[in-house]
Amino acid sequence: LDVPVKGNVPNNIQTDPNQNITLTLIPVQALLEVAYSPFPVSRRIVFRGWFGPEFLFVQEALKPNVPATSTVPPGTSLVSKGWNQGLVAGAMISISINGIESRSDYALKAIGVDRTYISPFYEIMNTTKDKMGNLDREVYGINITFEGLR
Repeated sequence: LDVPVKGNVPNNIQTDPNQNITLTLIPVQALLEVAYSPFPVSRRIVFRGWFGPEFLFVQEALKPNVPATSTVPPGTSLVSKGWNQGLVAGAMISISINGIESRSDYALKAIGVDRTYISPFYEIMNTTKDKMGNLDREVYGINITFEGLR
């Protein structure tokens, strides 16, 4: 910030120009997923894609830095919060790692897990209503996915 935010800090207290800012993001997604396997019996490879809306709760809290010897009235944090909306699309390829170690496969089946996949993925989120600013993003990574017995 160019100018320190004083909020309701008394004028006789000098604030540090470096402010403490806390950002909280909580995404909620409702997605439609489609999966296809070129090997339907063994499901060694599964291609997945998804699309749907996202609702993102955003909260920014700023608390002025004051010297440790000073006390400030309660409520000096400045908070802004709201909901953004957007659209999410993603793709994943799931590669089965069953059969690599049979004792682990047997132990997982005993607790109801039929298949285990390692799944690289890519997801794009585009903001459509940006009450709290544009938070578009691209996410990529690797999941470990467990599929239950049917």
